[in-house]
Amino acid sequence: MKIRKKLLSLLGAAAMAVTVMAVAGGAQEVKAASNTYVVNSSVADVTGNVGDTIEVPITFTTDTPTNSLLGKLRDNKNNVSYYDDTVLKFVGTEFRGMPAGLTSTAGGNFSYVSTETSTSGTIILKFEVLKCSPTPVTLNIKDLYYTTNAIKTDTVNLTSKITINHPTDKRVETVTKEPTCTEKGTKSVKCGECGADLGTEEIPALGHTAGDWKVTKEATCTEKGSKNQLCSVCGEVIKTEEIAALGHKAGDWKVTKEATCTEKGSKEQRCTVCGEVVKTEEIAKLAHTWKTDKDTDKDGWKVVTAATKDKEGSKERVCSVCGTKETATIAKLTATTTPTPTATPGATSGNKNNTTTGTTSTGSKTTSGTSTGSTAVKTGDSTNVAGMVAAVAASAGILVICGVMVMRRRKVNR
Repeated sequence: MKIRKKLLSLLGAAAMAVTVMAVAGGAQEVKAASNTYVVNSSVADVTGNVGDTIEVPITFTTDTPTNSLLGKLRDNKNNVSYYDDTVLKFVGTEFRGMPAGLTSTAGGNFSYVSTETSTSGTIILKFEVLKCSPTPVTLNIKDLYYTTNAIKTDTVNLTSKITINHPTDKRVETVTKEPTCTEKGTKSVKCGECGADLGTEEIPALGHTAGDWKVTKEATCTEKGSKNQLCSVCGEVIKTEEIAALGHKAGDWKVTKEATCTEKGSKEQRCTVCGEVVKTEEIAKLAHTWKTDKDTDKDGWKVVTAATKDKEGSKERVCSVCGTKETATIAKLTATTTPTPTATPGATSGNKNNTTTGTTSTGSKTTSGTSTGSTAVKTGDSTNVAGMVAAVAASAGILVICGVMVMRRRKVNR
């Protein structure tokens, strides 16, 4: 009994499929029963790429379980598709969330029939993308209806927008404004395959290209200079830097004031580049050149006043270059007594010594504003000299007497 019911059900479904197929082929139309039911259907917009197989989903819900449906993608009578078939090629259907059943795409339309029913599902229409299109392709799905137990719903027309992405390797770009170092440019873009105007795009600014440096102010020995780096494309200044001061180059020393016996001299060192004085130094005073002659000693001292036991003497010397006179004092003389030595036995009268007295200077003082040195000068005492003369005369008298006595003795002997 169960097998018989199932077989009758399949036969009924097959009959329904034949009816649907006939309608899909455009041969017949099934008139709707007087009592219809409501089905809500919708289709989504999709996007695809050239060469892809895209899926256009139709979803539906119904308040009454249904087991068959039919939709049209072509007008077979007039041989017209309800979409641009130069861009899209219909390749089949798929029914998701619905019981297994018989399907058909005869004549470019689609149909479905099953022995079981459903209250919702998704009908997938598959298309191969042949090429791109300047505008989205409009897919019209016409006269879509559902049936249950020979009860037909009202028909509905659905529309889907299919956007085909343009191949990125076939873009045609035309520069409408050249970019500069600092400003953006623009370009118009078209699809090289379909000619679609893809709009206008910005071209980034090129940015500066660093070129050579240009000196704007030469550096000197004491002041910094400056230089600019220019863009080799537009010539705009893109960078500024300082140039360090060169610093002086010291040259040879030059005497600016000769030193003398009385004054210091000076000398300076100048820069060989700018001539500016970079260093100065003093030159020490020269030593006096003391005048010497027969009346002076080797140091140029000449006695002006001889020193005595009672009074200091004085001396002076004169610079032969500047005429500076330097004076010094001679210390008083100090008496010194020398005892007369006793005659040596057997000594001749010519070898006798007499006692003498004399004085010598013990020091001197220099009185000069430019020199503190002094040389002691020895001077004789006139009194001492007279005594010495008397002693010499006495010795001479004795020698005369001795001579006379010798002569007389010789005469006697004869």
